[in-house]
Amino acid sequence: MRGKIIVYINGGPANISGALKASARSAQDFVSFVESAGAVGTIAIPNPKSMDVPWDRMRLAASQPGMRLADVELQDSHRPLFTATWNPAHADELLADSNHRIADLLAVADAGKPMPHFDLKPTLKAPVVTKNEQVEAPNVVGILRGSDAKLKSQYVVYSAPLDQVGVGEPINGDKIYNGALDNASGIASMLDVAEKLSKSGVKLKRSVLFVAVCAEEKGLLGSRYFAQKPTVPKTSMVADLNTDMFLPIFPLNYLVVYGTNESTLGRTSRQPPLRWMSVSFPIVRRIVTSSSEAISTNFIRAGVPSIMPEFGATANSPEDKGQAEWFNNRYHAPSDDTQQPTDLAAAAKFDKLMLQLVERVANSSEKPRWKPDSYFRRFAQPKTSE
Repeated sequence: MRGKIIVYINGGPANISGALKASARSAQDFVSFVESAGAVGTIAIPNPKSMDVPWDRMRLAASQPGMRLADVELQDSHRPLFTATWNPAHADELLADSNHRIADLLAVADAGKPMPHFDLKPTLKAPVVTKNEQVEAPNVVGILRGSDAKLKSQYVVYSAPLDQVGVGEPINGDKIYNGALDNASGIASMLDVAEKLSKSGVKLKRSVLFVAVCAEEKGLLGSRYFAQKPTVPKTSMVADLNTDMFLPIFPLNYLVVYGTNESTLGRTSRQPPLRWMSVSFPIVRRIVTSSSEAISTNFIRAGVPSIMPEFGATANSPEDKGQAEWFNNRYHAPSDDTQQPTDLAAAAKFDKLMLQLVERVANSSEKPRWKPDSYFRRFAQPKTSE
């Protein structure tokens, strides 16, 4: 692949676990592979079945500037790489004279089979001009000190992204991308839980770190920096509970918890009488964005067990269709504002569940552990005293 552009379809075959897919698609591993193969760039073709956001909205993101961490140790790429996303409706242009058609390849992907590998005939000329400037973006961190003489030096991380697109290409004349549910709602939930815990007088055994991370929309940069260079000893972080776009747009009857199969946090997160769904990373929705990861992945790669709860729905239910409609019309759009229908009672119920989850993890006699068969166990931190 030296000197070539790698064209790929988002996803992965069924014989690869969700955890392995998440790790392989992480920016660190994927870009490292591209560079080591000698490729000069990549083109991603989204699978239409996973495209909650229509192409006409996806392409608006092309005007957004990219961003990378100034710390060279934490940068994914170390030389220029061309990257692009290709409209699947026109993917046959890339496949010309290859004896393959996009419809056939998507059928292979939808069947969960391995993708064939073959050379493509077309060449691509893409003049690229870059303008570099230095900016600063803060992570905001608060600590609720634990009370146990032995366990207070261990930290339960409650994380949520604080950024959004901000100003983007106008949609219906509006260029302010408010980000009310993505992810002001998650930050509001974090603040609500932090306030209740600090005013309740309840003494938690472990300390709690409330971490609002920046530059999530630019490639999970704030969480990567904090997970690798935290303001507390790295090995003292014992769990990450992440909240991102939990979408309180209907009553909370199902709780989806990403990452439950990987660590003992999955058992801790069960919340009767809610119906509870176990889902592996990577996150199925948001596959059309710059990353199929979540902030959780950066903490996982730092050795910290992590889960991410959010509202769930059964397939083809009114709630499921409501979520699809939200992604189709409001995700990364100005209409994600405070005027949209929101179930405040359901949001309050979610906050209560997150508060209970924080309490259970902080007060557990044992810290969370990776399951023996978890792929992510390889990132486990060195054992320390309990």
